[in-house]
Amino acid sequence: MCTLFIGAAAIVVFAPGLIAPWSRLNNEEQELDLSSGRARFTRYVLYCQVSQEVRNTAISKALGSSRGSEGDEGWVMVNIFQPGVSHSPHFLYHGAFSQITGLEIHWDMADFTQDARAETARQLLKVWRDGGSDSAADRYLDNLAGTVVWDSGQPTTADAIPDDLAQKSLTEYDGKHARDH
Repeated sequence: MCTLFIGAAAIVVFAPGLIAPWSRLNNEEQELDLSSGRARFTRYVLYCQVSQEVRNTAISKALGSSRGSEGDEGWVMVNIFQPGVSHSPHFLYHGAFSQITGLEIHWDMADFTQDARAETARQLLKVWRDGGSDSAADRYLDNLAGTVVWDSGQPTTADAIPDDLAQKSLTEYDGKHARDH
């Protein structure tokens, strides 16, 4: 009887990945709010939502936006994970959480002030929203790295961040993308 129960439990947990990958039989959906930078994690079992948690990210913390205004949210899918499936489909914002980590690394390495963190958080959200995906955000992070003074012993202030850095990154990405196609 115990073996039968364990076998049935294993089927419920792992079979969805083989039968219907990324369905809501048993998965976790990870989303990002392009207005506030918050992350939402929703868990489904047998197509029923069993939990949902909204968490602050480094971006929402930098902006002080622990809650967005009702109706202002712009949730986009980042990842879907499921037991027995070792990868997520490639969504338009698939790299967003990794890019947030990249921005945090910039903040730490160049000693960004709170105002500089907020400014770059706003700019990264703009790049995602206006770019329609995470694609131009890598260009933004590269441009940001070329803008700040590393290891100067002085903090990086918001004044050191060009106001047009987000737009410049979007334009450069669009130009490169057009040449590649």
